[in-house]
Amino acid sequence: MILSLLSRYQIRERMDAEFQTIADNLLKFLNGFLESTIRNLLKEQILKLLDE
Repeated sequence: MILSLLSRYQIRERMDAEFQTIADNLLKFLNGFLESTIRNLLKEQILKLLDE
């Protein structure tokens, strides 16, 4: 039942698209700072999340 509702309302696709938008905005925000170890680590972690 739950899976059919998820499929019917395309919830996963909507959440994926929303997360992608949030990640893109966060990466743009991070790029506004000087390069640093922590900035690069955050960017790497965001990109890993997008690959999963």
